[in-house]
Formats: sequence, structure tokens, C-alpha cells
Amino acid sequence: MKYLVIPALLLLVLWLVKRKITNRIRRARGEEIPPEPAIRPITVISGAILVIYGGYMLWYLIGHGYASVAGP
Repeated sequence: MKYLVIPALLLLVLWLVKRKITNRIRRARGEEIPPEPAIRPITVISGAILVIYGGYMLWYLIGHGYASVAGP
């Protein structure tokens, strides 16, 4: 799972840096920059990570039973 999350976060950082540089260039040219969308990419990625890890936790707890987690 961590092998999927790390590249996703790296791509997000690269996208954010590229967007920031592009916006600075456009602002320097005097172009109007449209407002940001209501749902930001970090919100989508964090929601996906929560759903994936939460689903894995539920799958583990249901599959192995609560007794093995609680101890003797």
C-alpha cells in the first residue's frame, strides 16, 4: 500500500509546484487566473488514503476476529 501512496503524494507535490510556477508566470504577464475549484487535489488524495486504509483495517479486523487484536 505504501508503494502506491508515496508516488501519489510525489505526483501531487510536482503538480502543485508546476501549477504555482505557471500561475506566477501568468500573473507576471498580466493574465487573469481563474479561481481554484471547490475540491482541491489534496482533499481527494487524503480521502482516498483514508478510505483505503480504513477498508484495510476493517478487512483485517473482520477477517482475523476481534479476539486476536484484543489479546489473551
